[in-house]
Amino acid sequence: DLVRSRGLGDVYKRQEYDRAMQEISVIDLQLLDNPGDIELLVKKGNLYQQIHMYDDAQSSYDRALEINPDLPVVWGYKGSVYQLQGDIPKAIDMYEQGLSIDPNVPMLWAYRGQALSMIGLYKEALDSYNRALTLDPYRAETAKDAGDLYRALGKYNEALYAYNHALAVDPSLISAAKSRADLLVIAGQNQEALEAYSAILETDPENTEILSGKATAFINLGMYEDALETFDSILNLFPGDADTWSKKAFVLNNMGRYQEGLDAADAALEIDPSNEVAWNNRGTSLNNLGRYDEALESYNRTIEINPDNPYAWSNKGYMLESLGRYRDCLLYTSDAADEEDSVDLGG
Repeated sequence: DLVRSRGLGDVYKRQEYDRAMQEISVIDLQLLDNPGDIELLVKKGNLYQQIHMYDDAQSSYDRALEINPDLPVVWGYKGSVYQLQGDIPKAIDMYEQGLSIDPNVPMLWAYRGQALSMIGLYKEALDSYNRALTLDPYRAETAKDAGDLYRALGKYNEALYAYNHALAVDPSLISAAKSRADLLVIAGQNQEALEAYSAILETDPENTEILSGKATAFINLGMYEDALETFDSILNLFPGDADTWSKKAFVLNNMGRYQEGLDAADAALEIDPSNEVAWNNRGTSLNNLGRYDEALESYNRTIEINPDNPYAWSNKGYMLESLGRYRDCLLYTSDAADEEDSVDLGG
């Protein structure tokens, strides 16, 4: 369950911390004999960075740069720490300082691309990613990052090319394989997406993000039984996943199994009372069960949480229409038509 999973994660983090501190202790002893050893100082900084001791990491990097300020990669490490701390402008300054020393370091261009993307400078970010890949076409993670940015910009052909590039370099890069499969769903190529998700699950059968993506492809193809089975697989692994309970409610409603849909929506809301999609799916279940007052309350609760949820507005309007409250329903369906945003699996 989720508690057990988090407990194991905490144990792993503690073990990682202990290993890093042991290595740092060894390095400190070595530095007593050779305090100007840049390689040891940088390694020490890397170890501190891995265990999120960012101030100590920066101190190590600063000491290395005091000895030799012309180390572009170390400027990159300093920038990555600022980026992890959320100081993106400072991170970019560090990357550009490194590039002023040597403009042919692909790592710096890749890191710069990430930082620029985080502050919405997408064209400049893509230029940086492409510069990194020109210098080193074997940077699979950078190709994947470029693909994600192309996808966010709606440039799906370029995104697919970038994901294929990443996977050609590193076929085991699950993040790129998942992003590629997700893109296929967005592009309406759901059968191809199913094949892509299934290929990932062969080596990582308990990856819940992949299982959820596969379930979405099943839904888009109208394969509700398969979607339901996939959501149940996720809930067997993580019974406390409110979003999956909500998605299960959506599928059950589409199958006409409204009481089960209501039970699934209630299970989601027991875990997360502010889950707007669950409230909307609950309204759909109740509406189809003829429990109109309760359905109206659920739609209203959805709208309280997110006034811009078009599904809740339209569902409320159509329900009022079915009750003969035509003046009210025109108001709600017209409001829904004005909304451009969508909420996944909330119909």
